[in-house]
Amino acid sequence: MKNIGELMQQMQQMQARMRQMQEELENAQVTGEAGGGMVRVVMSG
Repeated sequence: MKNIGELMQQMQQMQARMRQMQEELENAQVTGEAGGGMVRVVMSG
């Protein structure tokens, strides 16, 4: 069984990854078109 120090370190790493993923989603932008370009939707995080 892992000790509490290792578990805490894993938790901090996971939190850092979650923050990075949230930042990437905030900066993401998706564009969709339909009807030969008559309808265009741009979505951002």
